[in-house]
Amino acid sequence: MFKDGDDVGLASETTPILRNNDARLYNDDNNGDDDDDFSLSSERTSRRNKIWIKIIYLLGSLVFIPLAYYLLVYLPRQAPEASKKPLNIVKLGSLPVYLYPAMKQGLEFDMDFDLELELSNDKYQFLDEIVELQEQMVKKKKKFVKRLILIGDIHGSFNQLTNLMQELKINYQDDHIIMLGDFLTKGDDSFGVLNWAVGNNIGCILGNHEVEILKRYAQYHGLKQPQFVTNNTSNEDEKKINDNINENFITKDFFDLDEEMKIAKKLSSHHIDYLTNCPLIYELGRVSHRYKQSETFIDDQPIQGIAVHGGLVWDIENLEDQDPETVISIRALAPPDFTKPVENPKSVKGSESWSKHWNIKQQENLQDGKLPQKVFYGHYAKKGFQPKEFTVGLDSGCAAGNQLTAISIWAEKGKHGKIVYRDKFYQVDC
Repeated sequence: MFKDGDDVGLASETTPILRNNDARLYNDDNNGDDDDDFSLSSERTSRRNKIWIKIIYLLGSLVFIPLAYYLLVYLPRQAPEASKKPLNIVKLGSLPVYLYPAMKQGLEFDMDFDLELELSNDKYQFLDEIVELQEQMVKKKKKFVKRLILIGDIHGSFNQLTNLMQELKINYQDDHIIMLGDFLTKGDDSFGVLNWAVGNNIGCILGNHEVEILKRYAQYHGLKQPQFVTNNTSNEDEKKINDNINENFITKDFFDLDEEMKIAKKLSSHHIDYLTNCPLIYELGRVSHRYKQSETFIDDQPIQGIAVHGGLVWDIENLEDQDPETVISIRALAPPDFTKPVENPKSVKGSESWSKHWNIKQQENLQDGKLPQKVFYGHYAKKGFQPKEFTVGLDSGCAAGNQLTAISIWAEKGKHGKIVYRDKFYQVDC
């Protein structure tokens, strides 16, 4: 038995009381064990991280190296070889066909005779009053055709183009077709359209999209940017002309992989040969004349036709003096004198359609006894089909799901044996 006052010491027997120094030693011993455990854990984690880094590098190499080879070596080798032909674009072209048909007695059209041999043969009745003009066409070796067909902006819509050809009942021997620019991009089958055009010797003028494609083609292949040239000029004169008309055209832009660039990278040399044979403006010769689509033809007033993509400025009489960028992009004219071209009419307050002022000017020419000119154009899908007396807009918005439009022009015998010109419009849904 313990007596009161005895020093029992139960605590020291069951739980020794640690002095300060002993506590530090106890804690130091425990911390040392934890540090060893942490060190081993960190070492294992570091080893695992290094292994994963090596695996990631290995996988990255397996993916990156083949991808780099594919993009930098394989794909460039698959691209068609660059054309050796300079990317020259003719500003003004002359129609290679003659729409004043030679007619047999009985008005049956004949495509097979030799013009030079048969020009004076009585069995052929040449209906044009101007014999000199007929002889000029023969000397220029222009082909006689039944119809001249102009098509608005196709924009790669090959299926719709095929439907339009069926609607027109096209005969590639007797008909001459001209696409009014922007026949590539936007649609499902630009190369279907292009290969059809090349294969059937289809006429064309360049639109803003084709010009942009040629710019990108030049960049992709490291070639000189497209140059505008004129016909019937010496090399020295041509250089002076190019220095002037290309000053604002040559671009320093670096083009992204947009739709035009994707097409440009796939173009073969025969595609480039075709595109660079498309002028910006075509002189069509005599065409039909009437006020509006529904009105009768005006046979006693001759009129000359012009084909262009965007439009023309009314106060520039010489077609070769028209600015190339304007020709492919114009939609309106800016006030106050309405001689400055505008691409986006909404961007300039008070701007008016270039076709309005062209019609006014040609009406004045007609009253002054001058030969008026009728412009067939595309590019203005928002306005749609626009038949006027001296301008006809044929871009009816096929790329937006509206219509694809064409006009057929032909010559026939009128009163007193005089040749007269007729036209008819065709449309298919897109």
